[in-house]
Order: sequence, then structure tokens, then C-alpha cells
Amino acid sequence: MNAYTNLHLLKDGKFGPQTELGVRKLQELSHRTWATRELQIDGVFGQDTGQVVLEHVKRNPWTTGDFTKATRCGHSVPSHTVVLD
Repeated sequence: MNAYTNLHLLKDGKFGPQTELGVRKLQELSHRTWATRELQIDGVFGQDTGQVVLEHVKRNPWTTGDFTKATRCGHSVPSHTVVLD
């Protein structure tokens, strides 16, 4: 998320106000520039947001700073799990 939002969020294992802000900014950016479908800008990293971000990273692995990890990425959201090949 930091690579896209320039917020410099730290990984703390909590979903607090800064994380919600980061997700909203990511959803807004995605919605405006590269989403394959419209996203609800709600600050929740759920199935739709996860799928759009995953598809973007798989198509543009250089955007994450770790090409190898990005080309093999998948995500797990409590209600949804996706892996693209």
C-alpha cells in the first residue's frame, strides 16, 4: 500500500485509522487510474479491493519493488482467497 499511497504506514498488525485511510487512498487511486471495475471507496480491504489490487500487481509487478514476490503473489482475505497464475 505504501508504494501507491506514499503514506509510509508501519506494519503493526492492527487495522486502525491510518490503515483505513491508506485503504481509502488505494481505492481512490485504483478507481481513478487502473481498476478493472469500480470500487466502493469504504476503507475496507475486502474481496473486490483485494481482487483489483492483485490483478494490478500481477500485471505490473515492478510497482511493488519485489518482482519475484509480485509475480507469485496471492492474497487471503478472511472471506475470500484468490491466487492468479
